[in-house]
Amino acid sequence: MGEPFVDVNDIADVVVAALTEDGHVGQLYEVTGPRLLTLTQAVEEIARAASREIRYVPISIYQFTTLLPKQDLPPDCVAADLSVRRGSGWPQCPSNGRRPARPGPGARGLLRLLTRRRRQRRLGGCLMIIDEFLFSLKLITALGCGLVAGILYAFSTSVMKALGRLPAPQGIAAMQSINVAVINPLFMGAFFGTAAACVLVVVFSLLKWNEAGTVYLLSGGLIYLIGTILVTMAFNVPRNNALAAADPQSSGGARLWAGYVTSWTAWSHVRTASALAAAVGERVETNLRRFSGIY
Repeated sequence: MGEPFVDVNDIADVVVAALTEDGHVGQLYEVTGPRLLTLTQAVEEIARAASREIRYVPISIYQFTTLLPKQDLPPDCVAADLSVRRGSGWPQCPSNGRRPARPGPGARGLLRLLTRRRRQRRLGGCLMIIDEFLFSLKLITALGCGLVAGILYAFSTSVMKALGRLPAPQGIAAMQSINVAVINPLFMGAFFGTAAACVLVVVFSLLKWNEAGTVYLLSGGLIYLIGTILVTMAFNVPRNNALAAADPQSSGGARLWAGYVTSWTAWSHVRTASALAAAVGERVETNLRRFSGIY
């Protein structure tokens, strides 16, 4: 049985007309060729145009279904193609123009497949937006962890050593002033804003647990939350509160200050290392995803 082969230029003409002219909303058009050709005749036309010998070898449906998967064709596409070939999916007569038509059972199966693919593309677009958001979130988190690590590193290696060399009354007064001044939007925004970003990173890492490098992403977020935020609230803040209530000129204040400089600095080392490790973890995960071809 012959088929009305259609040229891609004819398809393009129909698409342009449907998109630019009125009266096509809700219509389904079948575009056909000018004459019926069997597959043997079609191959002969191709061979004549190509000036080379090409033969058409008919095969059974079983052979056809066996060969398609070997060409990496998805199973749903194979099923739709077979549905078209077995059903009266496409017109068996040539047409001189465009006309509204109802698709046969095979074409309806193909239309359902195309509709599903469009939905998958829309879903893919949403997933792409999520991936872009996650990439930006991880970048901000890594920068925030690095910034906090730098601030804490400066305190651990320079500021506390300088204050420890001062007489106790001066050291206590200076540290009390620092503890008040540090409560400002810039520092708090970087410190706790990074913590909020780490919470989101932990949630996303659990949702994408099977992807490459996710363990580093999860570890980085947890290390910052535990090693930097929790340590600050459990060890550094109580010592700051005790120092704030001390009298710089008293002997009790001097004894408190001696222990404060040692213990507060030790826990600040822990916070610094945790923030730095978190920043490294975030970047390692991103690099692994890039090497895996995900980014």
